[in-house]
Amino acid sequence: MRLGFSTKGLFLLVAFAAVFCAGWMIPSPIERPEWEPVLVANDDLDPYSRLSKYDVRLEHRLASTIPPDAARNISDVDGWRLANGIQKHDFILLDDFSDGLISVSVPPNHSVVNIRVDGEENQLLLSLLKRGDKVSVNRLVESEQIRPVIDCVRIFNCGSRTSPKHQGIAGLLVTDDQKQAIIKSRQEDGAFILGLPRNGTITKR
Repeated sequence: MRLGFSTKGLFLLVAFAAVFCAGWMIPSPIERPEWEPVLVANDDLDPYSRLSKYDVRLEHRLASTIPPDAARNISDVDGWRLANGIQKHDFILLDDFSDGLISVSVPPNHSVVNIRVDGEENQLLLSLLKRGDKVSVNRLVESEQIRPVIDCVRIFNCGSRTSPKHQGIAGLLVTDDQKQAIIKSRQEDGAFILGLPRNGTITKR
């Protein structure tokens, strides 16, 4: 009887160990990469040419490979004039467009939001900016901390060039998401300040 009990116990122990090891060997679920729609060029595009919907197509690419200023909708770029050439299959970036269209009208799916910037340094920067230049918008909050609001947004107009009473007003060309970020930021205490975009380049000619 003792031998039978020991054999049964040993069998149960081996079975438990096998189940335990099998649990460790089960691979963890593999995270699937995210794919997002983005515009790419159908063919090589020359500088200063005007885009049409036939020049671009919508593709799904890995989200981690898509630049933040890539165009996502054909209607956003239809009729825009290029400042830079684009090679076939390359992303269509907002940086690739000239300021010609921006200077005369607000592009589709964009609007102009005015903000007031304070401080001598911001006033000086604002006086040097031109339509189409890119900036980052930040909020100076308590304890002199700088909190980012939006990045790589284009200047549409500068109030100091339109009227002395508009001194310190920056008109920003924004998407709906950027507009909502500014509206939300206005509910907090603190002043708006301008800075270089994260890539460190104000203009791209």
